Amino acid sequence: MSGAPLVDAVDRLYRAVVEDPEAWRSDGAFAEWLETLAADGYRIDRARARSLRQAVRMAIKLRDLWAGSDADADADPWESKVDAALGPPAWRPTLDLAMLELEDAPDPERFEDVQRRFRLVHHTPWMDGVDYAEWLASR
Repeated sequence: MSGAPLVDAVDRLYRAVVEDPEAWRSDGAFAEWLETLAADGYRIDRARARSLRQAVRMAIKLRDLWAGSDADADADPWESKVDAALGPPAWRPTLDLAMLELEDAPDPERFEDVQRRFRLVHHTPWMDGVDYAEWLASR
């Protein structure tokens, strides 16, 4: 987990969809998921809403790709299944959310999560050689 609530929520969504795509057969399930986030008091501004919509589109693709398969049959972790199905674009909404949450509430755990997710999406390091304290001081 990243320590960023919306990023964690998207990670849980992806995991749930990969592990049980049939439970997400109805597009209404995704609408309910979004409504639950809003009802739980998460801060959802325009930029976050855009990333969440992108994450739902990715989750629908995951559902469609994994539906009918026995996702639990192999030993691959859910993250590997997301990578195998959609690759780096699947992680883009989580990177965007992680960057927004880092800006709003900087902490070392979020900084490291952005670094990890940036590498997943862009295949290059973000703030390579810069630690959290240096990044924070330069803001």
